[in-house]
Amino acid sequence: MANSEGGVVLLGVEETAPSVFQVVGVGNPEKVIKELWNSLNNREKTNINILTDSNVSTRMIEGKRVIQITVPRATRQQMPVFEGKDVFRGTYRRHGEGDYGCD
Repeated sequence: MANSEGGVVLLGVEETAPSVFQVVGVGNPEKVIKELWNSLNNREKTNINILTDSNVSTRMIEGKRVIQITVPRATRQQMPVFEGKDVFRGTYRRHGEGDYGCD
């Protein structure tokens, strides 16, 4: 998402059919958020963390806790955002619902 237009990730919401969503919730959002930050700040897992505290929040939806992650579009200087340590194997571009490896 950061290599394209950005977007929103909702943890705790399940797509049960095309464009039909059900809130299932996240049992321990604090633990999930801590793991997210640990991964984002680990250069073995990703080359740059472009999120700030304001991009990650916990929301109550239908009485269940959901984690909302707003992924901004990376600046030209930050791109490409990639997984791991190899830019050639870990760079993806989001298109629609799919992630595609970049060459």
